[in-house]
Amino acid sequence: MERRIAAVLMIGLVVCVAGCAQTREAWRLVGELDSTDPAVKRSAGTSLVGMGAAAVPVLAQLVREQDGADRSETVSLLARIGMRHKDAEKRVIDLLIDLIGVTEGDDRMTILYGLRVIGSAAVPELVERGITGPKEEQRTAMALAWVIDEQAIVRELMRALSKHKSSAVTPRIVESLRSFTKTGFGYDREKPRKERRQAVRQWLEWWESQQHPEQ
Repeated sequence: MERRIAAVLMIGLVVCVAGCAQTREAWRLVGELDSTDPAVKRSAGTSLVGMGAAAVPVLAQLVREQDGADRSETVSLLARIGMRHKDAEKRVIDLLIDLIGVTEGDDRMTILYGLRVIGSAAVPELVERGITGPKEEQRTAMALAWVIDEQAIVRELMRALSKHKSSAVTPRIVESLRSFTKTGFGYDREKPRKERRQAVRQWLEWWESQQHPEQ
């Protein structure tokens, strides 16, 4: 038993040391981003992107303290990491979406650019926040998803419609679908439950027909 505990502690120590080494390397590379030598700067950016998920915590801390051109550069690096490293994708998307709520003007456009670089992979989280997040964030999240990929947003809304059963959430999904597709199927939150369910079934059948138009 003691040997097993010692082995676990040793593994934890190795992981910690490796993580600390990666963090130090990421900060060293961040320092090189300020180099006046374009080649050094470009190499540092490429190396940070190559580090993938290991570089995200450092860049996340950095981007929160920046603005203007510096923030734009860091967002670009984060977007490239999110696009190229699947294990970092969700962390980067969550970070950029969170930043939308605390930025404005050109800085907000920078964050939107980062999400657009990642592409349709950002849409599921935006849609989820658009239907379950705080009311003040819902419209912004849906608008961002629409700008990024208008086809993907309908697909994710349909997935949400089949997944969510909450009487509070379903109307939000239907309202968004009606807005994006100009189709309604008579859904009305004031109607009896049976009629609301029938409208939802019509939505799902419509979506199925859109996926297999030849049938």
